[in-house]
Amino acid sequence: MIYSIPILKRVIVFGSSGFIGSALSRYLPKMQGVDVLGYSSSDCDLLDHQNVANALEICDGQTSLIVCSAISPRREDSWPAMVRNIEMVHNICELCLIHI
Repeated sequence: MIYSIPILKRVIVFGSSGFIGSALSRYLPKMQGVDVLGYSSSDCDLLDHQNVANALEICDGQTSLIVCSAISPRREDSWPAMVRNIEMVHNICELCLIHI
């Protein structure tokens, strides 16, 4: 089966300082015409609605989001880490409804 990749104009990468996010942040700008804006956890706290809203202000129908950000369960108990990771994704999805 052949999949077509949509033409990307702008990409926001949450978690751009991690292993996968940093690789994507380096690779995507090499694609012609793709603007990449990367956020690490120190740049944008995904648990904070206002931080996420500010990051999504530039979103339009031509913007793609890649979420590689996660709170590692090694730093804290696995249950609270999982709940916080779900809250981060919830914040992004909730605010995408407003900004996109």
